[in-house]
Amino acid sequence: MIKPYYEHGGITIYHGDARDILPQINTVDLIWTDPPYPQEFIDLYSVLSENSIRLLPEGGHCFAYCGHIFLPEVMRRMADNLTYWWMLCCEHRGGNTIIWSRGVGAHWKPILWYRKPPLTIPQHTVNDRVHSRRDKIDHEWGQGTEGALIMNVHCPDNGIILDPFMGAGTTLEVAKLNGRRGIGIEIEEKYCEIAAKRLSQEVFQF
Repeated sequence: MIKPYYEHGGITIYHGDARDILPQINTVDLIWTDPPYPQEFIDLYSVLSENSIRLLPEGGHCFAYCGHIFLPEVMRRMADNLTYWWMLCCEHRGGNTIIWSRGVGAHWKPILWYRKPPLTIPQHTVNDRVHSRRDKIDHEWGQGTEGALIMNVHCPDNGIILDPFMGAGTTLEVAKLNGRRGIGIEIEEKYCEIAAKRLSQEVFQF
């Protein structure tokens, strides 16, 4: 097993390629992640799907952000192993992104929600629109903490949330703040360092 880059208080960070590290991870309770969107990285959604079916419990949940342009291909790859459940709308606040090649100002992005069979009806409902306060300070593709409520509903207390494309560690920070454990994987060491510094700070509940 690869040695963690950071490990403390139920949070573990691995520096490396998710394709190499995911096969070495045991079961998790929920996956929440934001793979890179450009076409050259689209195979990462296949990697995510292939590993999710092994890592998640029966009925488990995988949430993945996705760009609009390659949405049909991403959904096809995710459905190779998992079952489509819903699509969430992550609505941007504080500006939009111009997709010049399509002539569109994008004010929201999809969060795809897939599950591992057999499926059960959730005991609690969640809204399918979340508001993003995107955090670009530490990572150019960084997202906000908009997934916190959904993670809390679908991951048990002290459960493990996995983010295979961790970036600067927002998902793990949300896990820590809400009494969950977390595993993150990041290929660029500079972001592992940023995430480790964020996560080593004392957490205060407000």
